[in-house]
Amino acid sequence: MHKTIEAALSGVPNLDEDRTLRRYVNAIDATLRTNYFQKNTDGTPRDLLAFKFDPKHLDGLPDPRPFREIFVYGTEVEGVHLRFGKVARGGLRWSDRGQDYRTEVLGLVKAQQVKNAVIVPVGAKGGFFPKNLPVGGSRDEVFNAGREAYKTYIRTLLSITDNIVDDKIVHPEKVVIHDGDDPYFVVAADKGTATFSDIANEIALQHEGLQTGFYTLDALSTGDPQLVRDVLEHAVLPAIALGLLTGGIFLRLVRTNVIGTLNTGYVEAARSRGVNERRLLRKHAWRPALVPIITVIGLQVALLLGGAVLTETTFEWKGLGFQLIEYVNARDFVAVQGMVVLLAVIVALTNFVVDIIAALVDPRIRF
Repeated sequence: MHKTIEAALSGVPNLDEDRTLRRYVNAIDATLRTNYFQKNTDGTPRDLLAFKFDPKHLDGLPDPRPFREIFVYGTEVEGVHLRFGKVARGGLRWSDRGQDYRTEVLGLVKAQQVKNAVIVPVGAKGGFFPKNLPVGGSRDEVFNAGREAYKTYIRTLLSITDNIVDDKIVHPEKVVIHDGDDPYFVVAADKGTATFSDIANEIALQHEGLQTGFYTLDALSTGDPQLVRDVLEHAVLPAIALGLLTGGIFLRLVRTNVIGTLNTGYVEAARSRGVNERRLLRKHAWRPALVPIITVIGLQVALLLGGAVLTETTFEWKGLGFQLIEYVNARDFVAVQGMVVLLAVIVALTNFVVDIIAALVDPRIRF
């Protein structure tokens, strides 16, 4: 077929027309998936088309080139989604630039790649442009029209995305797969979509393919050891930032308690009987010294959770703290209340477990 096309193109006299036609051929060759052959339940064609490309094979694209790109086109909405790796997360943006929304999204993802190079494994970014906003409509009318366009955009993206059912990869119906299994698709809020996160989750649940949005859990769910390793490597910096303050407190407390325990009467008595220092430390000093440390750990849980809000927001690492900030920004007060209750329950349960562990460690307590 390519030979036939090349022979036909050789007869095109105009250079610009030749270039345009060759770019069409190139775009078709770089296409990995499309929903063109899917139908609605009544047998009619879908209202929106989705094409998944391998940008490395597309001629003329500016750098940086994404790992995968999905282009959505229809009468209601247009949009793109640029993903720079198999496990990648980023916001979806309500764009008002109908002629160059891809340029806008690419510029944002460039900044994301530079800013988060040592934090987030790889980034992603999407943008959609609603085409049927009511002219002269009220703020609520425009918002509702944009929300419906967002729903359509998400559904179209999911129409060519793999699913995970009973730990098995399930490909979308009537889609030819040229890129292997690719079930990962996680998005976040961006300009104009701060209140749309729950909508995206509802749509994903309808497709029975909801990812958690937490990098480590999602990497584990893919079963790819390389992805798990990559995510854990990028978790080192946020973990250090979160644990640095409390880590210093614990180290100082451990040292002080162990030294104090080694000077107690029963340890001196054991030393006078000829017990060596290593056995003294392991058998007689270590467990009593751990009791106050374990107690302090329980008290520090609330501080760690509060620090997680700042750390996860700074490093854009998806966790409970990051999710709480998203709910606050979206003014979703019911979700904020639920998250606060969840954090309070975690603190209470942690302290309950700490009390049990302290009782088990303390040699002075017998059951």
